Amino acid sequence: MNWHLVAIINALLSSTILALVYFSLSSQQHEKKDLRFMSIGWAIHSLRYLLMIISLLWANNYLAILSNISAHISTLFLLLGGSYFCGKKIPSAVYYLFFFILLWILASFFLPVDILWQTIPNFTFAGTVLIWLGIIYFKNSTPNNRKHSLAQTILAVTLIIWGLHKLNYPFLSNNSQWSILGHSFTASLSLIVAATMLLTYYEHAYSQLTQKKDSLEEKFEEKKITVTQTNEDLANFAHTVSHDLKAPLRAITTLAQFIYEDNEAKLDQESRHNFQLLIERAKKMHQQINNILEYSEAGASANNTNSLVNLNIMLPALLKFIDCPAHIKISYDTLPIIRTSSQKIEQIFQNLILNAIQYISDKSGEIKISATARNAGWLFAVSDNGVGIPADCHKKIFQLFTRCEKNSTSLHLKSDEHIGVGLAICKKLVNSLGGDIWVESEVGQGATFYFTI
Repeated sequence: MNWHLVAIINALLSSTILALVYFSLSSQQHEKKDLRFMSIGWAIHSLRYLLMIISLLWANNYLAILSNISAHISTLFLLLGGSYFCGKKIPSAVYYLFFFILLWILASFFLPVDILWQTIPNFTFAGTVLIWLGIIYFKNSTPNNRKHSLAQTILAVTLIIWGLHKLNYPFLSNNSQWSILGHSFTASLSLIVAATMLLTYYEHAYSQLTQKKDSLEEKFEEKKITVTQTNEDLANFAHTVSHDLKAPLRAITTLAQFIYEDNEAKLDQESRHNFQLLIERAKKMHQQINNILEYSEAGASANNTNSLVNLNIMLPALLKFIDCPAHIKISYDTLPIIRTSSQKIEQIFQNLILNAIQYISDKSGEIKISATARNAGWLFAVSDNGVGIPADCHKKIFQLFTRCEKNSTSLHLKSDEHIGVGLAICKKLVNSLGGDIWVESEVGQGATFYFTI
């Protein structure tokens, strides 16, 4: 078996792996020109071994020349990659030296020059570049100005050893045994460089992701504080404005009532109607202000957030205070004991039950309340056999001052000053408890409101 050929094939495979690693890294980090040049350099270095194999099989000196030229050109690309990595420009003298050695390689194959003197300039240049790469990898951080890791230190030392091996290789190449060992050693160094490059860049990629994660979490906390403060300011603003409006509105309503009562006998029918309309509108506006206050204050108090609430006790107590018509029956299954805000959960059930009562027109109305364990929480349902809700209203009814208003034949979405905020408050409270709320319904088939806690 030709062990020399086997050693070169081994070097070709390991060098190809190294080139693929650099190409993979450069494709992930397009802005890194150093990786791009080095990936090209190692690819040409692999081509050099392929040409060596073909020249040995065919005994072709021209392919041997191309092999040495490929090795020399690959060194130039490694040099360019190193210059981009450390941010330093390559002196012009280095380029002159490169072209001089290239001409020497071409000329030496046509001159009676010993093989040792043919390869010394080439390998000296390559060895010096590899040692320089090892030094800059050791001295500089990569790729994000972060202190280099153990993997990068091993990478730097391996490149320096490889460079020293290159400097010494021409003196060993005439000995077939040393040549085989040299190619095998080169293959091992290639694999070490490939592995440490992967570790180095993926360590830094992980570090960069961690830094971005910490930065995003910090920004999220800042935004959270800002949003919380804004919500508090809006709630305070709504509370202040509502209170400021209620006093003059109450005075207007009272004054209108006094004028109407004192002059009722003197007023004609149209004037009495207008006064009654004025008083009624003032009262409705007062109710609307109360609705705004109720919505702005919904969920503001969370003193019992972490308390255990027995819904089998809370719900019967709540139903005693709800004015439920005699023709409507309210039933419920055995309900769980949950850890939540008793004030919020009570208001959610109250608003949903009152909403169901409002839309039941049959003589035998029914409201049913149930609970089902779901993941780490509970899914609650409040069902009724009322008039139902059109599909296009399922999301809109949870908006502030919006509801589906019933008429003689169907339901239609209506938004005006008469509308309450019960379902909007439910959504706000459920969301504040970390849950969600939605409705499933068809016109004429009743409705079921679901919410999770």
